[in-house]
Amino acid sequence: MILQEREGALLIFRQTDHALLSGAFADAWGNDRIPVPARRESTLVAASRHDDGWSRWELAPRLGPHGGPVDFIHIPRSEHVELYKRGIDLVESEDDYAGLLASLHGERLYTRPFFPGMDPQIKNLKDSDLELATAYVEGERKRQERLLGTIGGNGTRDDSEEGWRLLQVWDRLSLLVCMEPLKNGAGRKMPPIASMNGDVEIMASGNDRGELQLDPYPFREPGIEFDVAGIRTDAKHWKDEETFRREFRNAERITLRFKAVPA
Repeated sequence: MILQEREGALLIFRQTDHALLSGAFADAWGNDRIPVPARRESTLVAASRHDDGWSRWELAPRLGPHGGPVDFIHIPRSEHVELYKRGIDLVESEDDYAGLLASLHGERLYTRPFFPGMDPQIKNLKDSDLELATAYVEGERKRQERLLGTIGGNGTRDDSEEGWRLLQVWDRLSLLVCMEPLKNGAGRKMPPIASMNGDVEIMASGNDRGELQLDPYPFREPGIEFDVAGIRTDAKHWKDEETFRREFRNAERITLRFKAVPA
């Protein structure tokens, strides 16, 4: 779950809906400066389904110690590694190359810094959490080598590395939209990706019209609109999980619509 406070209410976005927004970004991607992804159809599967492992967990979401929903940042390590492994299994069952990208994404959540200068997540783990994460990382690296051998073909490794970089950008653009209102001052520099003239780092920010401004602009059409499904509730804390889950199921469904524009 991804949580956003807006105008006194709580917006809750399922991880699977966040991933569908990532897939919509991927589907609209590419213009005369930013190339269309290699192995496009498989890459769209990875973008849209990279958080499928959350689907079962989100049928029965939980509360944290202070009565607020447990979000994707605070889920226990034992569940985190299991749901990501399951999600990668699901993606691989549809498409080997998509499974490879999902595996790179899931493994590198632990082994690569989220922002430059940060330690990889695995370096800050201890005891049983470290054991779980280490086993998970080793298993995903074996999966990656197996899939690279199965897929074959020239350039597969290079394509998958760039596909992973793109997936990070789509994922983080979606997180930016889902975690905070798009407004002046809300912005983030994206990880590097390939352009027609070498690597670029897209700067994403909001404006006073609630639009997503991007520089350089990566989509095929300027002013394209995107939707993400969510749930709105006036409550932010609940007395118990039974009450929370009942109200969560019956809460107002919303569609958050926004426009992406060149900065």
